[in-house]
Amino acid sequence: LNEPSAMIGNSLLTESGDLVVPLRSVDGTELATLVLGDSVESDVFAPSRVRMVELFAQQVASIIENARLFEESQRERGRGEALADIARAINGSLRLSEVLEIGLRHALELIGSEAASIGLLRGDYVVLIANAGAAAAENGLEIPLDGSVSGRAIRGGRPVVENDIGSIVGYGQPSKYVTIERIVVAPLVS
Repeated sequence: LNEPSAMIGNSLLTESGDLVVPLRSVDGTELATLVLGDSVESDVFAPSRVRMVELFAQQVASIIENARLFEESQRERGRGEALADIARAINGSLRLSEVLEIGLRHALELIGSEAASIGLLRGDYVVLIANAGAAAAENGLEIPLDGSVSGRAIRGGRPVVENDIGSIVGYGQPSKYVTIERIVVAPLVS
């Protein structure tokens, strides 16, 4: 091949002699690429050999896709188990705080957060009534609606996401136990 790069089958032979083979899922989505360097053998990238490498690449892509699907099914199973655990707590206990804390613990696991809280609106404050993770010691903490992310979410009636809480002018950390850097606040509406 005298061109800087050339296609052989579905693969690309580069100017430097590397063979770049796409790894595609069953639906054709490119998952990765397999790059084979220049070989000491002559005619290593003959069409028949390239086809063999492409078949190998299909098998590797299949393995990657199966691993991804298995991981996804494990996550879904975990979500299902969490919901079943919450349902058992609701059916087995009339103590709201116990049910809320179980729900928060599962929320922490499912989204990979360090702390979670549920607060009730009481006048001009949100009072934390259930907490999990790093926020476990926060029961009873009063967060003013004015100047807080919670207040913005409640007054706006929609979730608020802040990825840099320190950039909010006038914001003060409400807790002495937990330093908040990123936060998602969603109003719970009945």
